[in-house]
Amino acid sequence: MNSKLADTNQKLKSFFENNFNETTFFDEESFIVSKGSTQVLVKAENITEDHIVIDIISHVVKGANVDDNLKNFLLRANSELKFGAFGLLFDDTITFQHSILANEFSEIDLKSSINAVASVSDYYDDIIVEKSGGKRALEDLNDEAN
Repeated sequence: MNSKLADTNQKLKSFFENNFNETTFFDEESFIVSKGSTQVLVKAENITEDHIVIDIISHVVKGANVDDNLKNFLLRANSELKFGAFGLLFDDTITFQHSILANEFSEIDLKSSINAVASVSDYYDDIIVEKSGGKRALEDLNDEAN
């Protein structure tokens, strides 16, 4: 890990300790925040030697029937949202993600981004499950734990 990434991870750790008491430290380089029926993963990664991006990702719904109607719905939602985007993982898990550049990131912008990703995911997971089935992120995690 280069020094810029290590510095960013240290800043993130301090940020989470000061702002999100419900945060679960997933490991030394990833942080998880639970909000409503979703969880938000925050992770810093190099995009070039000198630039780091902070990815803010929520797994929204797993196991939905990902047909053309749902894909069209997600694409239309992407065009209406002011930031972030829905996506599909290899196993058709529906995600919502927003990224910010870490170089001199603002704590206010990061906190706002985390809360916005959580809010969008928490809002849309109900709609997606109603339209296409599947399980919300926390339902899926609870099932895996049992």
